[in-house]
Amino acid sequence: MMTAPLSEDLQSRYGVKRLPVKTKDKVRVARGDFAYTEGEVVEVDLRRMRIHVDGVTVEKADGTERYYAIHPSKVVITDLNLKDDRRSRIIERKV
Repeated sequence: MMTAPLSEDLQSRYGVKRLPVKTKDKVRVARGDFAYTEGEVVEVDLRRMRIHVDGVTVEKADGTERYYAIHPSKVVITDLNLKDDRRSRIIERKV
């Protein structure tokens, strides 16, 4: 449900087209007002099916900034956080 496509070089390196988004992944927004913005995933909201990316913020009426929620299908993963054993097992299982 929370998967995003990998960039072309990651697809050729790992042999997988899509993986679940995790915090500390680096992504590039592909659609919407923040298209082509790159940043690190700060939070994954499983309840609302959205992610928050560093650098993708909107200003509220009182002047404070908050993260803009993005659906994971609208981003491309450009760098994976492979410090998690489960992710490595997911990649091995999919290949």
